[in-house]
Amino acid sequence: MDPEPLLATTTVAALNDGLTLSVLLLIGSLVTCFLFAGTETAIMSMGEMRIKKLLESHHGPDGFLQLWLHKPSEVLTTLLTGNTLSSVAASSIATSLTLSLCVRYGLSNGVTDWVLAAAVTALGAVLLIACEIAPKTLAKHHPDWFLQPMHVVWIFHRSTRWFSQVMIWAAMFIVRRLGGGSLPTANEVTEAQIEDMVRMGNESGSLPEDEGDILQGVFKLSETSLTMIMTPRTKMAALPIDATREEVLAEVRGSRWSRYPVYSKTPDAIVGFFYTKDLFDPKIAYDPFSNKPRLFRLADHLHQPMRLPATMKAIDALKAFQSKKMHLAIVTDEHGGTEGIVSLEDVIEELVGDIYDEYDEPKVAIVQTAASKWTLDGDTELRELADTFGLELPEMESTTVGGFVVEQIGHLPAVGAEMHWRELTFRVLEADDTRVKRLELLYNPARAKTPQAHPAARRQTGTFSTLPLAPANWPVSADN
Repeated sequence: MDPEPLLATTTVAALNDGLTLSVLLLIGSLVTCFLFAGTETAIMSMGEMRIKKLLESHHGPDGFLQLWLHKPSEVLTTLLTGNTLSSVAASSIATSLTLSLCVRYGLSNGVTDWVLAAAVTALGAVLLIACEIAPKTLAKHHPDWFLQPMHVVWIFHRSTRWFSQVMIWAAMFIVRRLGGGSLPTANEVTEAQIEDMVRMGNESGSLPEDEGDILQGVFKLSETSLTMIMTPRTKMAALPIDATREEVLAEVRGSRWSRYPVYSKTPDAIVGFFYTKDLFDPKIAYDPFSNKPRLFRLADHLHQPMRLPATMKAIDALKAFQSKKMHLAIVTDEHGGTEGIVSLEDVIEELVGDIYDEYDEPKVAIVQTAASKWTLDGDTELRELADTFGLELPEMESTTVGGFVVEQIGHLPAVGAEMHWRELTFRVLEADDTRVKRLELLYNPARAKTPQAHPAARRQTGTFSTLPLAPANWPVSADN
């Protein structure tokens, strides 16, 4: 038997077996790369709460999921290592396979170079589409599909843990050299991220508007101080401690509140709260033996007040109301004086919006009287002004529009004085010796000035003079 045909046949068979093995290894490398890339996106898309639920139900590799919660840097290193090794292996095998085919078919060196370049380009496209875009897109929408492949990744991690530790050490060495801190030890979700999710849910329509408003209100509670939601002392319906039954009854009929702060000498010295229901309690109003009216002394029916500092945030006030089981509190300043009162309803309204009962009369704080012209009370909250005109106000001590105008001018202005601030012009309509009561506002979005007073309102002494009630350039409403 001629040995040459036998040798040729054996060589062809060996070459075919080598090509088959190379193709299988190439496919295996691409599949492995697909799994590592998909697992990375899947586990990052699940979120901490979802992973904890999987751990409770044992629907996944518990060890791998626990490691992600406590040492995410190790998991990421494992995934990146596996993905990189798979990509390198696929590239090497594809190059070797291409060269083998070129040799088998006897291609010249020039043609081989072109074929090799085409093969590398094609492999790059395959790696990008099949091993990056496709698995990550799939994992983003269906992360649960990669729970079972995570077992393979977990085995790979345990067998290459020493290598991951070396890579983490090297990475941390470089990070610290560049001035960075330590790697995160937990997969934390920040408050800002939750706020962004709520906002995006509102915008996309996946979260109902009313529910989104309530959730956003929860975050605002931690930023809202009591001075922003309280009823100021000047607006409190309070009772003097020596008030008679008739005087108390007259106040109740006029204001119709269920609770009243009671003061001694001045409203700055609140000594307790009086509950309206006690005024009509037969056991209090009449002697049970003689059935004659008792002598009414307001001081005998006071309830101990809860005092909260004006700097306290609304979220902390809510906790205080819950722990003390009270509905009303005195808001005090740093010197112990009374700034106002705040109720549980005031705090809840920050969450759900205004709450009206049968005695409340809804009031529009900012009323438009003409094009680009409004009137408003001096005690209108700055937040309402900012929301109405879409403004970002700077940090300041004032919480009302009247206080803002006084703060910007530097002293209490006279009636007719004007103050320009960016695109707004404020004009004082009513004022007394203590505060600005009513204002007129002109809104001109095309103009943006820094806070300053109207030049015609300043005297050489730096005080304000009264301006004409209708400047020539001021729009006049139809009812003027």
